[in-house]
Amino acid sequence: MSAEAVEDLLYRRAGLLGVSRLSRNMDDLLQRQELAEVREAIELFCYRARSHLGALSRVFH
Repeated sequence: MSAEAVEDLLYRRAGLLGVSRLSRNMDDLLQRQELAEVREAIELFCYRARSHLGALSRVFH
């Protein structure tokens, strides 16, 4: 895999788009929650957000 392909994968096709296979836009995903992949992407996003917020709260507490 070329460096350009890896960069495209990491910066453009991973995350919400990679998991949902639909969009990287949360508004789009929230409108299509009937799809299992979309629900999984939203759940993963929320899990990661909670994890990061918890870590930040421990640092600042």
